[in-house]
Amino acid sequence: MPLRLVLGATWLGLTAAAVNQASPGSDPGLQPKEAVVVFNNGVTGDIHLSQANFKSPLEMKLDLTTLRDSVGPWHIHRLPVQDGCSANSTSGHYNPFNVTATYKTCKDATECEAGDLSTKFGPLIGGDVQRSITDPHLTLFGFNSIMGRSIVIHEKDGTRFACGTIMYKDQALVTAAAEFTEGPYVGKAIFTQPQDSNIADTTIFMDVKIADGTAAPRDPVSFAVYDAPCGSSGAKLLNPGGLPACSHLNTSPFNSCALGDLSGRHGTLAVPATDAQALFITDFLPLSGDQSVIGKSLVIEETGTTPAACANIIKSASSSRKLRSSYH
Repeated sequence: MPLRLVLGATWLGLTAAAVNQASPGSDPGLQPKEAVVVFNNGVTGDIHLSQANFKSPLEMKLDLTTLRDSVGPWHIHRLPVQDGCSANSTSGHYNPFNVTATYKTCKDATECEAGDLSTKFGPLIGGDVQRSITDPHLTLFGFNSIMGRSIVIHEKDGTRFACGTIMYKDQALVTAAAEFTEGPYVGKAIFTQPQDSNIADTTIFMDVKIADGTAAPRDPVSFAVYDAPCGSSGAKLLNPGGLPACSHLNTSPFNSCALGDLSGRHGTLAVPATDAQALFITDFLPLSGDQSVIGKSLVIEETGTTPAACANIIKSASSSRKLRSSYH
């Protein structure tokens, strides 16, 4: 059962003032992005994804060989590849707008799941596939970014055949981890951000469950970055600019809010008793520079803002490698 978002959110950008407080560099929403998917299970080739800026359509170029004749459906799935292509690894289809999958065609892209590439563009065909696709409804930017998720190729009977994570192309990354080992919740969170821009999107992969595996799921909880390590006296929500709390109701594309208020951006979480995972893309959560969250803490809160579990955010030894095929 996956971690479930109870409240949705729109992408929150940065005000000019917030950008100026970060490290030097251009607005990341206006810079081109490139990603690549490299597949397992004997599939040769890759899928290249690119987007000129956050307002441009997503371009996909497929260059695949040695596909079985039995392949067909292909989709974007919610999570990165961790251990094979099973539902426990990549989860289900990427469907941020909760479209009911009862459709047969997709004349209007809003009628089908965002990640349903088969219905939008047709199934894959065995052998060699070279295709170029434009999708104005998918993005590599902001809250609804597909960066860090996965593409799964199925056989015609629905069996998952091959998969790969959507990764930054030729991009050095900074990675940090927070591990919950005490309290009512256990698990980890992994943070990833391009090394060359601390105002670029940060990916947060969460794998959290209730420590007592026999307990019933808790009421929705909040999660936030605090301004000091766990156990520090007076630690509080990280908010160096004294900005207002984030609001999922705020639809302005360039509106800054409290840096550490992750639930304000993404909604609260319903944490089940079994293994649970979720992937979030958040704006302005620096992993380097003066405002870096490394060395601070990730806190799960109950009943408002009461801390229930805390984990220090520590830079990973794997930081700066160019590609991540897995978050395992």
